[in-house]
Amino acid sequence: MIGFIFGSFFSVVAVRIPRGLSISWPRSHCPFCMRTLRMPHLIPVFSYVFQKGRCSYCKQPISILYPCTELITGALFASAFLIFGVSTQLLFSLVVISLCIIVVLTDLLYLRIPNKIVVFFGLIFLVHRLFIEPFSPWYDPLVTAFLCFLFLFAVLALSGGGIGGGDVKLFMILALALGSSMFILVFFLSTLFGTMTGIVRKGKTKHYPLAPSISVAVLLTLFAYDWIWEGMERALSFIVSYSLY
Repeated sequence: MIGFIFGSFFSVVAVRIPRGLSISWPRSHCPFCMRTLRMPHLIPVFSYVFQKGRCSYCKQPISILYPCTELITGALFASAFLIFGVSTQLLFSLVVISLCIIVVLTDLLYLRIPNKIVVFFGLIFLVHRLFIEPFSPWYDPLVTAFLCFLFLFAVLALSGGGIGGGDVKLFMILALALGSSMFILVFFLSTLFGTMTGIVRKGKTKHYPLAPSISVAVLLTLFAYDWIWEGMERALSFIVSYSLY
């Protein structure tokens, strides 16, 4: 239920922040008839079902984006609790999940990852890695983030738009959050998923959102880091053994 509630809030953040609007005012309203929504209209997931996917005032369809965001956020929050229990790692994972949900929405809706979101989460990750759960050595995430920025900025400059500036900043704060070992896996998986997406969408549009691919890579790494590395090592060992044979 906590995940449902936060998912509803993340939808508001993703819709309003890129447009330069306040997330607190005006109150939630129907984008068609502009009527202010009352409490029964704002119950995550259930209000969409009870209203049959339509505004109770003007009967215009409500975007399926809202209940999907609430359901996915709820599922991810519950998964984090089951995996990490009550711990600082749980709080960290919830922040990472929140970032992923928001940037996926903003990138899908506007092809943007706003600076306000990047700075807000970047400061949280900086404090977390310096004072709450520092790496050994403590400067590992700082160096990783710096090298990531240099490399991706060079890619951005040389490719002439092969990767967006928002994606560069997103990768940088993820490096700050995850440190070198986890970030390497995130970067590899992001590149893999992004390439697959580009192949599927080839010829449709020049630009497409990369945040979904990055977020899937982050969540897989967050929840199954050891299992993925073990699987990759076994696959590589099998390939080498088969080649020698």
